[in-house]
Amino acid sequence: MAVEILEDQPKVDYLFVPVGGGGLASGAGTYFKTMSPSTKIIGLEPEGASFHDRSPEGRQAGHPRQHRTLRDGAAVKRVGDLTFRICREVLDDMHLVPEGKICSTILKLYNEDAIVVEPAGAMSIAALDDYAEEIKGKIVVCIVSGSNNDIDRMQEIKERSLHTKGSTLFPGSLRTAARRPQTVREPCARTG
Repeated sequence: MAVEILEDQPKVDYLFVPVGGGGLASGAGTYFKTMSPSTKIIGLEPEGASFHDRSPEGRQAGHPRQHRTLRDGAAVKRVGDLTFRICREVLDDMHLVPEGKICSTILKLYNEDAIVVEPAGAMSIAALDDYAEEIKGKIVVCIVSGSNNDIDRMQEIKERSLHTKGSTLFPGSLRTAARRPQTVREPCARTG
């Protein structure tokens, strides 16, 4: 993938890449550091399933502190020792992406661009807002990996997105709305 990116776009200022077990990030990072050393490589992990800040120095592989995330490619039980070591060497920054932001990005990609993407793949786009000033006017590549997302999960993704945005709806309310009239209005009436 990294070879194809640099063939299509020889000058890349920023590369945003999801980190799960570390294979994609360590492979792409190694190639970019060799062929395009000026590219800043940003690794992305979901909040609640981070490996890279386990120790005070962020230098030890291990199990994540929490594991409250959508189960997909970025929520592995343990990162590999080799890939962890390589990621430490080639990634310029590690960034944690809130799950609600990931869910909102999945919905936006699906609704506006007809792209089905799994949570790990959505992280690269979800993180862009946090780097808006830094990447302004730069050539940015986001690796949007994986379309392993079951349509049955969309309700859960919508709920997590709404919950994070501070909506008056709460997890579970949308699920029941389809079964019982007036359900969506009831929580809104109670709050306001």
